[in-house]
Amino acid sequence: MILIDFALFLSFGFTALRNPGITCKREIDIEDYEQLDNRNKKQYCEICLVKKIRNREHCDDCNICIDGFDHHCPWTGKCIGTNNIIAFNIFIICVMAFFISSFILVVFSVSGQGFTNLRNNKHNNKNNIENNSTDISNNNINLDGEINQISKIGSN
Repeated sequence: MILIDFALFLSFGFTALRNPGITCKREIDIEDYEQLDNRNKKQYCEICLVKKIRNREHCDDCNICIDGFDHHCPWTGKCIGTNNIIAFNIFIICVMAFFISSFILVVFSVSGQGFTNLRNNKHNNKNNIENNSTDISNNNINLDGEINQISKIGSN
């Protein structure tokens, strides 16, 4: 569990602190952009004035263009792009592993069987079943004897 927590925080840090692929260098001046015809204007981001290439998109939340833009993550407060997508995927896997391990821990805690007592309880349960079956068979004998005595009393 501690290893999962460490990996979770480490992957979160890499995702949140790493540059996602920000393209901040203007490739055209505003004056030159205004002189372009409509077909050529579509090749540029009208806010950042950088050329739109494959997988480069503008993030409205951050107001910047990102290479390999996937989405803007509200949990990290960062865009997910080319440079931090692997760290983000590891972060998601660690979050799932954390929730699964927490669920398993809660189930064992609520059921009254901790991890340390699990093996001992299996052995004790087997002995209890054997003892209970012996007690049940003894009770049947006692009940039969009592039923016979009651029937004798009723016949008098």
